[in-house]
Amino acid sequence: MVAYGLDARSCDELRTSLLEARRAKAQLFIALRCADPDLNARKVADHLAISLCSLHLAFEPTGISVSAVIMKARLTQAKQSLRHFPQRSVLDVALDSGFNNLATFYRAFGRQVGTPPGTHRVPPPKNRCD
Repeated sequence: MVAYGLDARSCDELRTSLLEARRAKAQLFIALRCADPDLNARKVADHLAISLCSLHLAFEPTGISVSAVIMKARLTQAKQSLRHFPQRSVLDVALDSGFNNLATFYRAFGRQVGTPPGTHRVPPPKNRCD
């Protein structure tokens, strides 16, 4: 933008595009790294080489915070693991999805999804020979 003599602060359309691009890059980074229990807004901002304030401004139009996006990505990964690998313990799924402990996982899962994690397991198919 600067090379063409444009200033994002003076043009709403350019500013919006810049915010959308930052948000998309942040969401991709979060989706790929959500299993990291240390992932937070600061790490996302550092990866994008922007300030923490700029990161929060990119998410402001959505009404969803960066930490909420991280939590949603972790819970999405956990739900998929519970469905696809029903033999794994809930603790393993929680730890592999970026949660530090089981209590935090159960609390977040119940708050966000509305049901306990165990209800999202798909039972193995019954043996037809029985």
